[in-house]
Amino acid sequence: MRQVQFDIPADMPEEEAWETIRKALKRPLSKAERAEGERDFATCQQGFHADISSATHMFMDAQVMRLAAAGNSDVEAAYQRIKRQVQWQMRTHFNRCYDEAFLAGKRMGGSDKRLAPNEREIIRRLANNEAEYALNMLLDIETGEYSMNIDNRLQLYTNALSEVRWLGYLYADLSQDRYVRWTLSGDAATSCVDCAYMAGRLGELAKNINRQVDPQRGPTKTQAKMLGAIAAHRDRQGGRWGTGVYRVQELVRMAIVPQSATLACTTNCHCTLQEARKPRKRAKHAEQKSPFKSLWPKAKTMDRRTTLPAERARLSQLADEWAHEHVGRGAEPLQKHLPGKHDQKTHGKRYLSKLERVL
Repeated sequence: MRQVQFDIPADMPEEEAWETIRKALKRPLSKAERAEGERDFATCQQGFHADISSATHMFMDAQVMRLAAAGNSDVEAAYQRIKRQVQWQMRTHFNRCYDEAFLAGKRMGGSDKRLAPNEREIIRRLANNEAEYALNMLLDIETGEYSMNIDNRLQLYTNALSEVRWLGYLYADLSQDRYVRWTLSGDAATSCVDCAYMAGRLGELAKNINRQVDPQRGPTKTQAKMLGAIAAHRDRQGGRWGTGVYRVQELVRMAIVPQSATLACTTNCHCTLQEARKPRKRAKHAEQKSPFKSLWPKAKTMDRRTTLPAERARLSQLADEWAHEHVGRGAEPLQKHLPGKHDQKTHGKRYLSKLERVL
């Protein structure tokens, strides 16, 4: 017979202690196994970056060849073949690696279970949403309408995998008594307004902005707008207790985690989620039941372009349709989530990879 010893803090309420024991008996993964999940994610992220970089640079080389031989029909035909190939590769890389990142996140959260149907739908939406931005990047390369270095763009797409990882971490255990803390990577003064809001540290951000205001000229338009956003949301910051602690079920309903595209800092986010205990003091507010809305909303990349407006608009609409949202276990069949506004034949053959259809 195997003996197990539980280390229960002396000040833990009896009901919470028994719940801790019950969860432990379900055999969640050990710390070593959770750490392995984190290493798996790092490997996945590294491979994803290599794959999408290889595909993108192949397309960039083809674009150079096309421009050098303008008017050559054979070169143009070869370019179009490479373009279709790269589009397919990008879709495939997103689907495969998003799958792996979510599973790695689940292991970090203590679960080694296979993907549930609702989790597959969540991954599918995330992969398709981000892929629209990647395909827009290919249009930028084709038209030359961009300012950020392409390698930097690729790094941002790689960073976006962390959103998938953190969602897997949350969905690993949706117990009613599981809580996590939204933790900033450093000083709130240097974080984005959304992350400061989630962590309950808007006051520190406001102080930093006020210190930068010119005493003679007063705040700039941007500073005034930011201070206004902080003042409007200060009372609701940091969740029910204002401390950045959230019940996991609340966060998944809000559809927000570090690295989420909804955040003002998007894939430049460096925040983390850490396991936490339910605060003992009385909650200030009820749980948020609707999706998170940014305090500092921004236009999508494709909406800021002037070239190929019809194609950009199509990608923008698809990105909206695939935007992340919580999908519960009792959700309707996956095919119900397929876009209905587009021709199924065109959408299915041109823009969905085989892996995506499986998901």
